[in-house]
Amino acid sequence: MNIARIGGVCLLLLWVMPFCTTPVRAEGSNLNHVATLLTKKYGVLEAAGNPQVARVQQIFERVQSVADKRGNRLPQFSVVDAPEHPWAIALPDGHILLSSGAIQLCYHQVTPAEGDSRVAFVLGHELAHLAKNDFWDPHIYLAMAGEGEAGRKGPPEEPKSTAAERSQRRALAWHRESEADDMGFLYAGIAGYPVHTLLGRADEPHDNFFSLWSEPLQGVSALHELHPPPLEREAFLRRRLERLTEALPFFRWGVRLAHGGRCDQATVLFRHFLHIFPAREVYNNLGACHLQQVRRQQTKELPPYWLPLFFDAESRAAPLRRSGSPTERLEEVAQPSVLPEQRGHLLEQAVEYLQQAVEADAAYLPARLNLATAYFYQGELLKARAALEEALPLAPHNREVAGWHALLLYLDSQAHGLGEAALSQWTPLIKGGDAPLSVLFNHALLLEKRGKKAKNSWTRLASRQNLLPAPHAQVACRAARLACSKGKSAKPFPWVVPVQPGADMDTLARDKRLTDWQHTPLGWLQDKQPATLYRRGEEVELLDVDGTVAMVVLRGQKLGTRQTLQKKAGAPDLVQALAEGEVWHYTSGWAVLLRDGLVREAWLSQSKP
Repeated sequence: MNIARIGGVCLLLLWVMPFCTTPVRAEGSNLNHVATLLTKKYGVLEAAGNPQVARVQQIFERVQSVADKRGNRLPQFSVVDAPEHPWAIALPDGHILLSSGAIQLCYHQVTPAEGDSRVAFVLGHELAHLAKNDFWDPHIYLAMAGEGEAGRKGPPEEPKSTAAERSQRRALAWHRESEADDMGFLYAGIAGYPVHTLLGRADEPHDNFFSLWSEPLQGVSALHELHPPPLEREAFLRRRLERLTEALPFFRWGVRLAHGGRCDQATVLFRHFLHIFPAREVYNNLGACHLQQVRRQQTKELPPYWLPLFFDAESRAAPLRRSGSPTERLEEVAQPSVLPEQRGHLLEQAVEYLQQAVEADAAYLPARLNLATAYFYQGELLKARAALEEALPLAPHNREVAGWHALLLYLDSQAHGLGEAALSQWTPLIKGGDAPLSVLFNHALLLEKRGKKAKNSWTRLASRQNLLPAPHAQVACRAARLACSKGKSAKPFPWVVPVQPGADMDTLARDKRLTDWQHTPLGWLQDKQPATLYRRGEEVELLDVDGTVAMVVLRGQKLGTRQTLQKKAGAPDLVQALAEGEVWHYTSGWAVLLRDGLVREAWLSQSKP
């Protein structure tokens, strides 16, 4: 289970007994004092003054925030001073104890990031047992604590069993341990740890964390009988990783469709990916998609302010991809029940998704900003303001975030007759030529509502109308009494594509133009049209929707930089901010994803009917 080196019969039993017994429920046992007994026996290492324990405590908090909450207890965590005994246990009262020996083993001869991943996996494994009410026989805990008959004489001898019973017991043990491995691996990955480093390389299959963890147990047949061998554990998780890699296109195409204004289709793909990898960015994008649909359906009813709406183009699953030959698809194993019920209005669903994104990572700025927008649209001004106040420390120098907070502060103050005083907060935010456009726009609106002159602000905005969303550009041009540009001359897509959007898939098949392409069915989109992804290597992808090429995507290192793109195509017609990076849209129906000054992807879409 969790012990790398065993000293004496008691620690041996910690491995053998978990699945020889029925689970113990906290409410039905008298073991709530065991954590106290164990911490008294070994001593507790506090985070204060101990950087390594503080680091492990932070890892626990991150993993616990994304773990399954189905258990009927709130997890508590302590590090005990047992350097000679590497182990981790979950107790019926909700305590998870990790020995200092286990920490030393996790960080032994690896980088700090790899050590963090090992600790995250071990803690995730125990949190999975906790959520499943999967505990040991009471005698084991008492033996560890040196209490009662079990502590003095050891656990009672196990009655003799038949070969069939032993085989059944082993199968049950392996299944439960595999479930805990699977969920621990998933939790650690969702929390942002590079869990692929737990697995061995193809040329050194025995060089993996599981071999290290169980190495001292070789030769103890009872332990190996009731616990999957290291290579089998590793193979199981490798298949989990491959399944995750297979699902990544659902997330990526969801982002692309969402930025193309097709959130009705993107939502289907995001929900599918959520089943596989229920991470913060997936919840955020689902919430953002619902907000996008709210804006389109209720444009006249919503306040005219420019409020945040951020998609995240990067999934925490992406860095976990590993190269290698494909294996059989992993059977469905324990998955957390994380999908919210589909009920109520789009806005209510947006709030629910975004709340789960924030719960998964309290420091995740995009979800906090989107949640503030969702609350505002619900008419919950105080909740919206609170959400932005929690976002401010995450972006202390971001004038756009400060401007959104200033807007809500003004609206709240205005309700109490203090609006004029709150306007003074805008002065430093609108200074300079680099003032955020959203801040300028909202400030100009407020000036008008208070009967003040705002023409200079509107003129500043109208001069940069190509960077404004279309509705905001129209407002600015009208207020500045300037004609809105009907768009620049269309710029052609500056890269060569092997297939043009709008092409008929049957024709391409007859011409054998996609013979060497890999294809992945994406299922049915919301409009009941089948979708299939075609991919040639890692550099070209296309989306087939109902037999027609809907979008072609170029990826890789050959797309150039922001500067080279501007030389080829000029300034974009619209810029949309991402959680990291931005999307530039051009009139001709194409867009690019930029990050760190580089063009990461180029999207060429079929014109909407």
